[in-house]
Amino acid sequence: MFEWTECDNGTDGATMTLLANEIINIVQAKDEYKRLPAVKGVYI
Repeated sequence: MFEWTECDNGTDGATMTLLANEIINIVQAKDEYKRLPAVKGVYI
């Protein structure tokens, strides 16, 4: 099992953080994402 947090400053953690941020950037660049309504709240 693999666990990761953004607080992991090791080599693997930094690589995973870069990967996660790149995935987020790819998704946010899609037209489908841009057409979504603004967020009105969050569930915790």
